Amino acid sequence: MSLAAAIDAWHDSLDAKPARHLHRLGVGLMAVGCVALLAAMLLTPPWASFGLAAAVVGAVVARAPLGQATRLPWFWIGVAYGAWILTSCAIAWYQGIDGSKLRPPGAAWSWLAAPAVAVGLAHPRLRLQAFPILACLMAFTAVLAVVQFLVGLGEGPLKINASGERFKIARGFSEHHLTFGLACALLLTVSAQTSATWAVGRVWLWLLRIAASIGLLVCGSRAAMLGAGCGIWATLSARGRRWAVIGLVLVVAAGGLVTLRLAMTQPERLQRTMQLQDGRWPIWRTAVHLFEQRPLTGWGGQDAFKAAFRDQFATINPGDKPEFANGAPHAHNSILSLASEYGLPAVVLCTAFWLSALGWLWRRRHVAPDGWRLGIGIAAVAMIGGMFEPYATRSVQGFAIYSALGLALALGLRPAQPPVTSAA
Repeated sequence: MSLAAAIDAWHDSLDAKPARHLHRLGVGLMAVGCVALLAAMLLTPPWASFGLAAAVVGAVVARAPLGQATRLPWFWIGVAYGAWILTSCAIAWYQGIDGSKLRPPGAAWSWLAAPAVAVGLAHPRLRLQAFPILACLMAFTAVLAVVQFLVGLGEGPLKINASGERFKIARGFSEHHLTFGLACALLLTVSAQTSATWAVGRVWLWLLRIAASIGLLVCGSRAAMLGAGCGIWATLSARGRRWAVIGLVLVVAAGGLVTLRLAMTQPERLQRTMQLQDGRWPIWRTAVHLFEQRPLTGWGGQDAFKAAFRDQFATINPGDKPEFANGAPHAHNSILSLASEYGLPAVVLCTAFWLSALGWLWRRRHVAPDGWRLGIGIAAVAMIGGMFEPYATRSVQGFAIYSALGLALALGLRPAQPPVTSAA
């Protein structure tokens, strides 16, 4: 039996049980966990950990068809990927690499958000309940980000301070504007699907679209903006040629708006961008050199990479002043971060995971086209934005990306077919 058929049979059996049956309570816990994973894009990291734990426990209690899920090739590639990251850290610690730790990094298991959300939100009814929550949270966070942008960015729960930086960046509830920007890019790609895809009213869909667009505009993350543009174009292009042209027009218009925003608030940053002057060049050179020293096992994590970077930056970039005095925290590129921190096998396994998941969605595009359309859009955000930020090796960004991919896999399992409501 396929996973899609097993999920259908599982939900049919649940519908026949009493409302307070343990299995149905488990499904509720799964749904709560999946919503928490998606909400964690805009909130603090503990929400993602809670969401993943709740989704897994709920699946066990509800007796979800996990056996069929583990038969999918991308699942076992993910297991191998996580195991290799742990192995890299253990080898570096055993060899006494400065900064290496046995503490497992979140990147080793953040990929589990994809199958968790896929199984937990496979039923259209559960997605219908989750979507308004996500739209309202995005709207509230966008309002907060606008206030941060206009009044001033500070610390504390709301990160608002009238004496702080204004008209530069905003980060909502996130610890960094780059994380907030990635969340907006992912949710904008999610909202680029039709209302029939999510079986929700247009009000909720447009609320998410507008809020995510506003958040992306004020966050100031150029990587997220570029990733969002590519994600929108990719997901619309998957519908056909006409939509590819429409997507291109939207991306060009959005690019003009972003350029205008930077010209008004950060002209010097826009000038450096147009002249391809960026502090990432020496960082990338150093990361390549560090990879060449340990191509198979990597340096064993972020802290070990940072220590090696600090020690070798001046040798590799004579005369250049480092942007980070104590060493760059990462390579500012997903591929280089994976390669330098965990070695070439991590790059191969991560790439294989994505290709396997996208290949599965591609093979099901005739019965579940929405899954493929969203999947290719999420992949574009992760890949293009990841050329400038280390999305692949950070647990917070990883949870966000893999949770969004889980939505695509959920659509691939059971495409939404119920009638669409006309209002929220």
